[in-house]
Amino acid sequence: MSNKEVIKETLEGLGFKPMVDKVGSIFILHEMKTIYILVPEDECFVTAVLPKFHEIGEEEKGKSLAACNNVTREAKLVKVYIEPTAKEVSASCEFFYCDKESLSASLGHSIEILGMVRTVFYNAMKELEEREKIEDTEQQV
Repeated sequence: MSNKEVIKETLEGLGFKPMVDKVGSIFILHEMKTIYILVPEDECFVTAVLPKFHEIGEEEKGKSLAACNNVTREAKLVKVYIEPTAKEVSASCEFFYCDKESLSASLGHSIEILGMVRTVFYNAMKELEEREKIEDTEQQV
């Protein structure tokens, strides 16, 4: 059984309906989000990705980078990052697995985290905005 077949079978066991896009990538729909599951054929490694969940406005690049850093530093397993275009924010979870049981547990946990990461990111952005307002107020006094 190929790694992709193992991933699809595991996702089905977790209650998801895995689909395959035009280029052969596996994805699922979870809480109104599209999460991609990327697997190499030559190793027991998985990358689960929530792509481009936030578009960066021209004036919020610095704040977006700070929010990415805060979420990545505070959260376990997830990486939140700015895409190479510097226009969107994405998140991913990566892990190795040794058997179907560890794959199922780690994949389920990764999907759960990616389901929440957008909210955590927006809360981090809001916290940074509030700190900015407080600092502006203090400077005016």
